[in-house]
Amino acid sequence: ESEEATKSAHEAAISALRQTHEAQIHEVQKAADTTLKNAMHEMELLEGSIAKLKSENNQMRRSLDEAIHRLQASQEDVIDRNVMKNILLDWCLLKDKSKRHQVLEVMANLLHFTDEEKEKVHLTSMDLDSVRAKVVGAFAAPLPPSKAIENLEGENVREKWINFLMAETEDG
Repeated sequence: ESEEATKSAHEAAISALRQTHEAQIHEVQKAADTTLKNAMHEMELLEGSIAKLKSENNQMRRSLDEAIHRLQASQEDVIDRNVMKNILLDWCLLKDKSKRHQVLEVMANLLHFTDEEKEKVHLTSMDLDSVRAKVVGAFAAPLPPSKAIENLEGENVREKWINFLMAETEDG
């Protein structure tokens, strides 16, 4: 009888231990399921954030590309301030009126003056043509005809420019 009592006590202890372990396993599984659900929910939120950020990034990229395109399209209207400052300083410091007039012509060309604006600063086309005609007629010999530009060899502008200069300086 003592063996049976011990056996039954062991079985009862094993059964109680099994129930305790099953309860603990159930709690651990429940905690793992909850953690997994929370992780899945957080992952869905992050995927939504990523999609939104990608959309914003694409929109910003398009805006940047458009801004770059507009900037490149209007690049011819951009004038370097240092260049304009130096030209203006040269104009103010020159004593010789003809040189001041030349500097004023350069400024008018860089700033795309209209005919009316040129007249306001005394750069009318009649004045310029008459001055140029007098200077060229008095000092310059007639220029020889240029070599045919279409026949210049070279793969790029630099090579063609060098070949042009070489052709212009050749004797005969």
